[in-house]
Amino acid sequence: EKEGACMKEAEIQETIKNTLRQRFGVPGQLIDQLKPETHLCGGPINLNSVDLIYLFFEVEKVFGIHISEENLG
Repeated sequence: EKEGACMKEAEIQETIKNTLRQRFGVPGQLIDQLKPETHLCGGPINLNSVDLIYLFFEVEKVFGIHISEENLG
């Protein structure tokens, strides 16, 4: 179970990195430095609220999931 959860987390991280690279043009060198705790708003990535919504829906689409409002933090 834990191994499956780790694999899913790694897949999500890779999806986010690919989306940042392809959709938002974030340079590969910067993406390589990202950590799970990296803030996507402000700092070197500097996504706005519309960008975050796009990223959110992309993760839902790629993994065929729905994330409810209660699970958003």
